[in-house]
This record gives sequence, structure tokens and C-alpha cells, in this order.
Amino acid sequence: MRYRIVKRKKKRIIVRIFLLLILIITGYVLYCMYFLPAYPANRNIVDVKRIDLSENFYKAGDSWLLKNKYGLWEMYAEGDAIGRGNKIGIL
Repeated sequence: MRYRIVKRKKKRIIVRIFLLLILIITGYVLYCMYFLPAYPANRNIVDVKRIDLSENFYKAGDSWLLKNKYGLWEMYAEGDAIGRGNKIGIL
């Protein structure tokens, strides 16, 4: 009889620890999402503007987007990961 009570208490303690860990991890993820914004270190990449050189050719900094003679879009993006993503979004 005593063995069953001890076993139930251990299960309850393990479940409570597991739930507490889930709560801590969820809190940390929410903290990172809402209170730690991901600003780029170099703010100059945000100021890039798109230049329309023709109807099917666009340029942003050193990156470009054009439609070739077969009707397919070609893109070249240069820079670090955040800079490339920003230029791809602009183009």
C-alpha cells in the first residue's frame, strides 16, 4: 500500500517538473520573439531603393532582377544574409 502512494507522488512530481519546464521554455521563446528585435547591425542595407531601368529590369544596389528573352526571371543578389534578403524583398 505504501509503495503505491510513493509511486503516485513520484509521478506527480515528475509531471509538475515537466510542466514547469514547458512553461519556462514557452516564456523564453515569447520573450525572444517580442522583446529582442532582430535589427541588422548595418542599418545602411535598409536604405536601399529599387531603380526601374526598364520594364523588365530592376536594380537595387549591386543586385538586379531581369526577365530574359524566354520569359523567365533571373536574379542576382549580393551581400550578407540580411542584406541579400532585404534586396530580394525590394526587387
